[in-house]
Amino acid sequence: MSPSPTPPPDKTEEETPIYTPPSPTLSQPSPSASPASVRAYIASLLTTNRSLPASHAQHIAARWTIGQGRELRAYPAAMYLEIFGREDGWAVCRDVKLRIYEGEAAERREKASTLKARLFVAGVCGGEGAAMPLLVWSLVHERVGLAAFAFVMFVVLSPLFYAIVAAAFEDEPEEKVERELREGVKTAMGASSGA
Repeated sequence: MSPSPTPPPDKTEEETPIYTPPSPTLSQPSPSASPASVRAYIASLLTTNRSLPASHAQHIAARWTIGQGRELRAYPAAMYLEIFGREDGWAVCRDVKLRIYEGEAAERREKASTLKARLFVAGVCGGEGAAMPLLVWSLVHERVGLAAFAFVMFVVLSPLFYAIVAAAFEDEPEEKVERELREGVKTAMGASSGA
């Protein structure tokens, strides 16, 4: 007796997407989220970001036993490595922390853009307040050099001030996560060699 033929796949290889972008609807669990909600989030994150089969992602997430959403945010990288093991812990921590830091960075950028706009207006108004009387006085007294200086203060220094303030608010979430993970590995290796 011959084995039954395999049914045709739903999609041909050409129709199968190569890359599936992360789901924008995957929201972080609240600080009071239950351990079951945190496990579901971790499994969804691994399935989405790492393209793991759901069963494998759930197997990894099952190692999260009692922590709530609060702990998901607060645990250092070493704790993730201890809970999930080195390879899985690295991946889980990186994906979780990256989402957290990207969300925080987006909030900071939003607040910073408001602050930058206020500082720009204050700089322009302050520059205008300081430069305009100087500009008027220098033009009345026919001092072209001083008028040029006042113009430069007003036009050039205000945007320069804005650019400096804007650069101060830049954040690199991926670098922050990678640094935390490297420190966590050192901590975990130190703890295991001291035991």
